Amino acid sequence: MRKNIVVDGVTLEPSDPNIQATIEIVSPSSTKVLCEGKGVYHDGDRVKVTDITYPVALAVSKDSGPYVVGFSSTCKKVFADGKLVVLEGDSTAEITATPKIPRNPPQVPEDVPVPVTFKIVAKGANQTKVLAQ
Repeated sequence: MRKNIVVDGVTLEPSDPNIQATIEIVSPSSTKVLCEGKGVYHDGDRVKVTDITYPVALAVSKDSGPYVVGFSSTCKKVFADGKLVVLEGDSTAEITATPKIPRNPPQVPEDVPVPVTFKIVAKGANQTKVLAQ
């Protein structure tokens, strides 16, 4: 099935909708291959994740990270700059973070860790004209 190729301005979200985090792409997009005037992203391009919380479990004390992980492209046929392009719906490697539930003295002597495992997913490609599979 063909999907949109991911470009600058892509919407990135944690795979678990209950996780909140600051997400930043740290690899530059292509300057040679453009879709709608925006550079495309490649397999292995890296994302930095910081300030992770898990409010649904009251884990609002941030795991500041940073965690840096690369995208794993599901594309099989389309290359840019010699690397497979990232498609809408592709994700990074797994991240295991440990936000904490703030302690509530005097019952709890320290913050309670709440380990969470998730990936970062390209939810919106930021362009709709160029598809790949």
